[in-house]
Amino acid sequence: MSDPSYTGSYTGSTYEGSKVWGEAEGKGTYTFADGLRFEGDFVDGEFHGKGKLIFPNGAVINGEWEHGREVKSDLTFEDGLEFA
Repeated sequence: MSDPSYTGSYTGSTYEGSKVWGEAEGKGTYTFADGLRFEGDFVDGEFHGKGKLIFPNGAVINGEWEHGREVKSDLTFEDGLEFA
């Protein structure tokens, strides 16, 4: 079994979670160098399915992604206020 973690040498990003053939696949967490974090489903190394983007300031976008693109979402600010 391969190591489920990944560190991007050029981007400074990290990935922890399941992989298939070296690509993020299934459940995982991808953290960008600036601290922005995606927790959720991956297919072929892309955000795909349900997940959430968690911003360094505490704001959260819960949503659904298709091949890396956000298709449905709800935003909650760091103070808990929901954007409608």
